[in-house]
Amino acid sequence: MIHGISPIRAFDTWAKAGVYYVRTEAMVFGFDVRLEGEFDTDTPESEYVLVLDDTGKPLSTCRIHALPEEGIRKIIITSRDEAVGFYEKLGYRADYSKDCRALFPTARKKENETPKKPDPRFVIVYMEKEIILPNGG
Repeated sequence: MIHGISPIRAFDTWAKAGVYYVRTEAMVFGFDVRLEGEFDTDTPESEYVLVLDDTGKPLSTCRIHALPEEGIRKIIITSRDEAVGFYEKLGYRADYSKDCRALFPTARKKENETPKKPDPRFVIVYMEKEIILPNGG
C-alpha cells in the first residue's frame, strides 16, 4: 500500500457513493460523458474497488469481476487507449482485437435499438495480466 492511499472493496452505501462520485467527476464533468452513458453497463452485481486518500476522500475507482482469493488467475480490465502504456508498465498486455463491449452484457445491442456511434475520445482497449501467487499456487 502507498502511504496515505487506501484501496477498499466498495460494499457499503458510503463507499458506493464514493465510486459514483469519482466516476461522475472524472467522466461526466471531466470528459462530458452523458450521465446515463457512464452508468449504462452497471448491474446490481457490479463490484468496485474505491481508493481513498488519508483523509477518507475518494481518489479513484475500478470495476472488478473477481479477485485472486476467489481462485482467479488472470485480471482483465478495460482501459482508455491513452492509458495503455501505464498499464503495460504494471504487467498488463493490450489486445486490440477483442471487443470490450462483450465484457458487459448490458452494453450489447438490444432488439430494435439504434446502434450508438462510438465516441472517438474513448477508444477502449481490452487488457489482461496473469496473476502470480506468492506460494506458486
